[in-house]
Amino acid sequence: MAEIAYTLTTTDKGDALIVWPSVTEADTFQMYELDSAVSEISVHIKGTFGGATVIVTGSNHAGTTGPTLEQIGNSAASTTTEDLFSILDRPLEITPSASSGSSQSVSIYMMVRN
Repeated sequence: MAEIAYTLTTTDKGDALIVWPSVTEADTFQMYELDSAVSEISVHIKGTFGGATVIVTGSNHAGTTGPTLEQIGNSAASTTTEDLFSILDRPLEITPSASSGSSQSVSIYMMVRN
């Protein structure tokens, strides 16, 4: 099992793009810590799901996996197919996770706007 590290790039508008590439059922996601107040968090999840459910969790307690975050519209930040949604919550830390998949390879692209 490997922890898949995210890559962090900055767009020409100054927004952060965090990418966790090609995560399989044998992997976990590295936690991302928000270092400042943000106005929007948009998440695009895509790839081969192989029956997996991908969720986005958050916590305000450092180093702790928290509950599933909410999408704008009050539904859970989770999916079993390609999806693009905005996160309602603004926690200190965000960690995606995937469960129940086989032969999965999903990538998560998270845009964080200040």
